[in-house]
Amino acid sequence: MLVSYKWLERFFDDPLPAPETIAEKLTFGAFEIESIAKKGDDTIIDVKVLPDRACYALSHRGIAREVATLCGIAMKDPIREPHPALEPKTADVSVTVEDTTRCSFYAAGLIHGVKVGPSPAWLREHLESLGQKSINNIVDATNFVMLDLGTPLHVFDADTLSGAIGVRAAKDGEKITVLGGQEKELTNEMTVITDANKNIPIAIAGVKGGTHAELSNKTTNIIIEAAKFDALRTRRTATALNLKTDASKRFENNLAIELPAYGMEAVVKLILEVAGGELVGYASTELGKKNTYKLGTSVAEANKVLGGALSEKDLTNILDRFNCDYERIEDPIAFAQKTAISLVGAKYKADSPIQYDAPKMFSCSSFTNYVFVQAGVTLPSVSVDQYLWGEPVTKENLQAGDLIFFNNGSGKAWHESPAFLPKKKVPEGIDHVGLYLGDGKCIHSSQIIGSVTIESIVDVEARAKVVGYRRVDAAVPRFVISVPFERLDLRIPQDLVEEIGRVYGYEKIKATSLPKSHAKPEPNAHWCAAESVRKSLTDLGFSEVYTYTLRDDGEVKLANALTADKSTLRSSLAPGIVEALAKNEYNAPLLGIDTVKIFEIGNVFGKDSEALHVCVGTRPLAQKKRAERTNALLLEAKVAVEKELGVKVDQHLEDETLEFDISTIKSTHCPTLPLVASGTSFKSFSAYPFVLRDIALWVSEGTSADTVRDLIRAEGGAMLVRSDQFDSFTKDGRTSYAFHLVFQSAEKTLSDSEVNAVMGTIHGAMRNKDWEVR
Repeated sequence: MLVSYKWLERFFDDPLPAPETIAEKLTFGAFEIESIAKKGDDTIIDVKVLPDRACYALSHRGIAREVATLCGIAMKDPIREPHPALEPKTADVSVTVEDTTRCSFYAAGLIHGVKVGPSPAWLREHLESLGQKSINNIVDATNFVMLDLGTPLHVFDADTLSGAIGVRAAKDGEKITVLGGQEKELTNEMTVITDANKNIPIAIAGVKGGTHAELSNKTTNIIIEAAKFDALRTRRTATALNLKTDASKRFENNLAIELPAYGMEAVVKLILEVAGGELVGYASTELGKKNTYKLGTSVAEANKVLGGALSEKDLTNILDRFNCDYERIEDPIAFAQKTAISLVGAKYKADSPIQYDAPKMFSCSSFTNYVFVQAGVTLPSVSVDQYLWGEPVTKENLQAGDLIFFNNGSGKAWHESPAFLPKKKVPEGIDHVGLYLGDGKCIHSSQIIGSVTIESIVDVEARAKVVGYRRVDAAVPRFVISVPFERLDLRIPQDLVEEIGRVYGYEKIKATSLPKSHAKPEPNAHWCAAESVRKSLTDLGFSEVYTYTLRDDGEVKLANALTADKSTLRSSLAPGIVEALAKNEYNAPLLGIDTVKIFEIGNVFGKDSEALHVCVGTRPLAQKKRAERTNALLLEAKVAVEKELGVKVDQHLEDETLEFDISTIKSTHCPTLPLVASGTSFKSFSAYPFVLRDIALWVSEGTSADTVRDLIRAEGGAMLVRSDQFDSFTKDGRTSYAFHLVFQSAEKTLSDSEVNAVMGTIHGAMRNKDWEVR
């Protein structure tokens, strides 16, 4: 993402560090910096935002928060929680969403009386500094807010619509002409925005608008769209239609559901400023109230994960820079109990998510999860996973704050872990959990009673069997932060510790020795078998190659292939080896070989299988007895491989290839391959074609081939890259030598005249020696 230094300054009262300093902080903090470039009186920083942070950092506000945190500078955040209510409401526009899994929130804002025209200079300059083309004041306002806050927006000409906005699945074969004039054919997997009364698609959700409701210079009334579209569906749609846009890039990275409301509020304010008009009102789907996500850690836990030596003062200084609320919990277990008791009477609800239902409704496990989350301890969400997560204790050692697990015999108990330790069995089965308060009492969200209640364990045991007891190990004190709504990347305690580490500075964490392990690791059978094959074939002079896994004739088809000739996974290595033989045969003079000998070790794929194969290929350049020579080389390779592996292999023999499966070979012997000799250097291949010339000559008997070769190399210059003798004989007191000469440049394609000039120099030097060029 391109970031304007001047744009960042809008978020701060205090002066910012120099652009180079900001780039360095971002580099060591979490990002990659592609470039820093001056542009007029501004500096543009090209920040590579990786997928884990794209949910919040594809905006100037997101980068500004990073700068504030990493540099310790106070930031003027334009966003304040809770999210805007989007008032006033209007009946002049309506919104209908058919499937909330495709679009979880949609808002439409209606403005009358705008005047479409050029943008003011400040707005044009901001956009153009980032390579954006100024279109008009309305469109520029939406682009500005997207780059500022990170939420994509779109505007429709309200007078071309009936006032009813719909969001639905596209129909197979349905077509839409998008902005710019391209017609796109849609599928049911895609989502469209429609004029609901006419059922006409007016935009491809999350990707691009259509021409049906396109703005023009005559537009006076507009409908603004701000929405949250499904990330995966948006990415698949943009890829399938080859329509990657700034909007789709953001939607496919799963923006926070609260963000569109902030974007709508900001763009309405900006449009009224730059284009005039009057806000009529809003229509939207229900956003609902979400509880703030909380995460906690302690100094001891942070140091254990990071391997550092942070003090409590270090930790609080870092949390102060996070620009979010946090609190210190002295005794997490006591705090969880106090929270639990305060919730007595809250309604029971099965499958109750704490983000939306708490503190009014709970299932048994969401109740225990919620009270510990408030204390900074994150439990798994399902009762059986909480059982596997906790530390086992006996009934005799039970203490206040421990968890008690039951099976009430309903037949709906969990007998294995669904998430924490997938497939881990719990034969007794668990379907209920409560929190022990001491004195023989527990508090739980009871389906039978219908609410959160305090009961004696004896009374609960009369209805359900106790399966076990678990203790929550929570280091003290704990620091509990309220995660900013847009930070969807902060979801587990380790995420929080990572944030602490990167702000503290990984360079401050001293290296420590890894713990010693006395266990001897089991050799990987596939790796050992592959290394054995590799050694046996390289000892015979074969070279290893890597070919494409994607081909056009495999059994497993790709759902969205980029090209027709790479639309399936390979079912054999042989076709790739045959192609590599042809390429290397052409380059044989450059390589100085008379036989191409190659092999590949790689996976092949059937409809329901995957196997590790080896394919050996060979092609003698001489035509005489080529087939016999090929078969002999392949047989030699097979014998060497079987000897190294110590087993027979079932091979498939073609004209030039031998392929066999080593997936089932249980080899535990891993040979040591020779290291590259000291002093060996690498020289990259030229990308330009070589030119081949032959030269034959008579010399006086007694003149060695080396003498001739030295002269050829001396006169051939830098363009002569190989000279190989291929013939010699003596007759009538003279010796004839013949050489292949290979010419190539690392900078350009050589012309015949350039090569002929060098050949002329070589001929001249030979004549000066009284050698006869034949």
